[in-house]
Amino acid sequence: MKSLTLLFYFLFTSLVFGQRIELSKVNDLISYNTKISKVKFKGKNALKVNAIVGSKLAIVKIPNSDFEDGVIEFEMASNRAIDAHPENRGFAGMAFHLSEDNSALDCIYLRATNGRAENQVQRNHTVQYFALPDFHFPTLREKFPEKYETYVDVVPDEWIKLRIVVESRTAKLYVANQSQPTLIVSEMLNKNTSGSIALWVGGSTDAYYSNLKITKKN
Repeated sequence: MKSLTLLFYFLFTSLVFGQRIELSKVNDLISYNTKISKVKFKGKNALKVNAIVGSKLAIVKIPNSDFEDGVIEFEMASNRAIDAHPENRGFAGMAFHLSEDNSALDCIYLRATNGRAENQVQRNHTVQYFALPDFHFPTLREKFPEKYETYVDVVPDEWIKLRIVVESRTAKLYVANQSQPTLIVSEMLNKNTSGSIALWVGGSTDAYYSNLKITKKN
């Protein structure tokens, strides 16, 4: 575990007791099993995140982001790394309700290379929800087929706007400016109902994040 101080131009907005707080920089990001750097990617100031090879959990925790219910909005672009196996899908997303020791979390992520695959089954696995410690995606796919994953049109290395709305035990993912959710998780499986927010990246993936906005419901 290491703490890195980066100056980069994310916009973070939190609604706390009715007061709106805007920050132009984030200090002391907490990086676990990741390499992070400030970059310019396709016209946007962004944070680039790569998982360290062999990592079982690769996240970048956002400081002071304790979150229960509310909205997480961000832009993301991702792809398999240049040296990744061809079967790698480019896994990247957002974790929330993350426990202090990182043993529990809820997460919604995209498999960027599945979005325009020629195989329909592969397309159906583009969006994924999972929860630690007990509900990795293979377990969910076996026990609850089709319930926690779905299709969305996404292109590798292209920016996409994402919005996660969390209310009680329900999470909904909205893509671009859609009025209807792409994915509905009607009963989240992480026992934690609050916790930190973190950028989540799978192995052999290049992920970019920008314009993160957090609105907490209190």
